[in-house]
Amino acid sequence: MTSTAGWFLALKRLQRQAFGRSALGERVPIYAHLALVRGRSWRKPELRVSEQEQRVEFVLHVAGASADSTRVYWDEESRTLTVHALAPCQAPPASVEQTAGADDCHWYTVIPVGSDVEGNRAEAFLKSGILRIVAPRVDSKPLTGLPLLVWTAPPTSSALAAST
Repeated sequence: MTSTAGWFLALKRLQRQAFGRSALGERVPIYAHLALVRGRSWRKPELRVSEQEQRVEFVLHVAGASADSTRVYWDEESRTLTVHALAPCQAPPASVEQTAGADDCHWYTVIPVGSDVEGNRAEAFLKSGILRIVAPRVDSKPLTGLPLLVWTAPPTSSALAAST
């Protein structure tokens, strides 16, 4: 007989294998609260914004970062996405003093998002040091596959109940 702990571990492995990865990379959660404040030695990643009709895609180069050490925060009030990623550093920049955490590189940036983009429905994926944040536009709703009923004629004044 398998223990409860064994079932939970198997379920966690299944979630990680089935739902943690996609063609875009490993999924990074987006938190809906305020993020960390930038430190002096943290570096700003290279950012590329690609706007399409139904979505906006933010591509950031965070070399060496993993999905476990990457955090994306959405702030509804200021309409900003904040990205914080921690990666092992090969060589610290010359301007950074040697400290206890000098072998780690911090990536940090704040991305302002337009009013026509829904940041609370955004998704983030990390693959090979490239973080992709895909945010849908306000007017684009997810397709459900359900049929929509549309009446072309205006409603009539007749009642639907049978008269007696």
